[in-house]
Amino acid sequence: IQTLDKILIYEAPGDVPHDMKYKTTFKINKNIECSSMIVTSSYIITCQDKRLHCFNFSGEEIRVWQMDSPIRYLKLIGGPSEYESVLIGLKNGGVYQVFVNNPFPQLLAKQNSVIYCVDMNVNRTKVAIIDDTLTLFVYNARTKELLYQEPNAQTVAWNISFPDMLAFSGDGFINIKVADFPVYRQNLQVPMIDAEVSGLIVGFNGCTIYLLHLCTMSGITVPVTDAVYRYMGKRQLDNAYHLACLGETSKTWEALGHACLEQGQFNLAKKCFSRIRDVKYLNLLAQFEEATKRGENKMNIYLGDYYAYSGRFQDAARNYQHGGAPERAMTMFSDLRMFDQAKEYMVAGDMDQQKLLNKQAEWAITMNEQRRAAELFVAANDYQKAIDLAGKNKWTD
Repeated sequence: IQTLDKILIYEAPGDVPHDMKYKTTFKINKNIECSSMIVTSSYIITCQDKRLHCFNFSGEEIRVWQMDSPIRYLKLIGGPSEYESVLIGLKNGGVYQVFVNNPFPQLLAKQNSVIYCVDMNVNRTKVAIIDDTLTLFVYNARTKELLYQEPNAQTVAWNISFPDMLAFSGDGFINIKVADFPVYRQNLQVPMIDAEVSGLIVGFNGCTIYLLHLCTMSGITVPVTDAVYRYMGKRQLDNAYHLACLGETSKTWEALGHACLEQGQFNLAKKCFSRIRDVKYLNLLAQFEEATKRGENKMNIYLGDYYAYSGRFQDAARNYQHGGAPERAMTMFSDLRMFDQAKEYMVAGDMDQQKLLNKQAEWAITMNEQRRAAELFVAANDYQKAIDLAGKNKWTD
């Protein structure tokens, strides 16, 4: 806190989580003229026109950064203690990053107009910039390549939990952009008094966007379901999983678990089904793990079992066939009393034919088709069962 003749630095007790009782820890007894000020773990950084001044907590000036144009935007983006970095937006369109331990600013991008807002994603690979045309530009921080741009943007913030997602506000809407997917728009849910100050995005964590409206801070929850399904459609299942971890419904977790199973990503599928406690598919995955430990690592067989569990019997049969186990398809269809389909996967040889005919005969008995059952027993060369059936029904022919 800056007063007329001093700067007071407050700190919250580190041993009590969420304690809001701040106490004074340092006092700088000097009048420092500045237009804005930020504090790091060990330094105070002040901004005055084209200069940034870095002071330690004793009031000694440690470093000065001289820019080539007036500074219009300043944001601390954190980092290791005493190695934090600051984003700077200039009036001439320059965007720089400075580290508190480095005297040389690093150029991130160069626009043709005044910079309004700047932010960098959590893994420091992308930088988002808004200039006075109210256009959002996103660059690759290393190659300086323009990745995409979006109109009608006033403020922007990257998600600190997912590096490929940002939010920007403008025209009374919150806009969510994930990777190269289309923008998702949602109405601002704060009082609209003045469009120039309403809904300034100051943070984005998980599924919550933090908005500053006049003196009020609000949190708005936004969905990420659409982006999760788009990642699934592109088979980028790791990204889909990490995005879903921000907060998704059981239905989405189930869909993602099935997508992981179909792609053979069993560890990821296990995590998804564990989220919704789906014992049926967790048991199936446990069977896959045991089979793998025994050296039975055949993906088509696993997929066949999965499709059979899911009621997709034709898909299951095709995978059994491709996995070199057509007898599994025959057994599956015969257990389902789908004998015509079972015959399609019958392995050449009398044994499988007799087995199938016997099952078909037993089913005929269950359906009270006694004569049909006897004919099937005869076809299977099981004459004793055919004779027993004839005697039981007192057939003379």
